[in-house]
Amino acid sequence: MRTEDLRPAQARSIQRATGRILDFIIIGALLLVIAMLIVGRLPLYGETGESISQKSIAALPLDNLSGDPDNAYFADGIQEEILTRLASIADLKVISRSSTQQYQSKPRNLREIAKQLGVANILEGSVQKAADQVRVNVQLVNAQTDSHLWADTFDRKLTDIFAGRERDRQSNRGVVARQAYRRRATRLGD
Repeated sequence: MRTEDLRPAQARSIQRATGRILDFIIIGALLLVIAMLIVGRLPLYGETGESISQKSIAALPLDNLSGDPDNAYFADGIQEEILTRLASIADLKVISRSSTQQYQSKPRNLREIAKQLGVANILEGSVQKAADQVRVNVQLVNAQTDSHLWADTFDRKLTDIFAGRERDRQSNRGVVARQAYRRRATRLGD
C-alpha cells in the first residue's frame, strides 16, 4: 500500500510511526556505540578481556628484612595469616598463596602482577624480626594507579604475637582498624 492511496491524515500517522521507529533504532545504535567506546576505554581488563572487579586483591609474599634467611618461614606465616583473614571477607576475591608465591624476592611491577593475577589491588609489605621483637609493614596499593589506599605498621613482642591478636580484637584500636578496613574494602567496590 502506498501513502498516496491513503487519506492524508492516515498517511501522516503512518509516517510519524515509521519515523519514531527509525528514531528509536538510531538512538539505540548510538547508545550501543557509546557503550562500546566507554567499555573499550576502561583501564582494568584482564588478558581475556573480562573486567576486573575492584573487590579483588592479591597478598604478595612479604619481604624478610630480618637479615637471617632462616626467618623466611616467619614472613610466610604472616602472609598466610593475612590471606586467611582477607578470605573471610564476603564478596572479596582473594588470590591464593600458591598463585602469589612466584613473585617472592623478585622486582615488582604491580600493574603487571595485578594484570597477570586478575586483581585490582595488591597487598605488599615486609617483616622484620630481631630477638623477641617483630615489625610487620603492609601497604594496600591500587595496582592501576600505583597509589596507596592504606598502610600500617604493627610492632609486637614475639612472645605475645598471638595474644596481641586477641588484645587487638578487644581493644578500641582493633575495632577502629576493622571499621576503617571495611570502609576501604567497600570503597574498592565503588
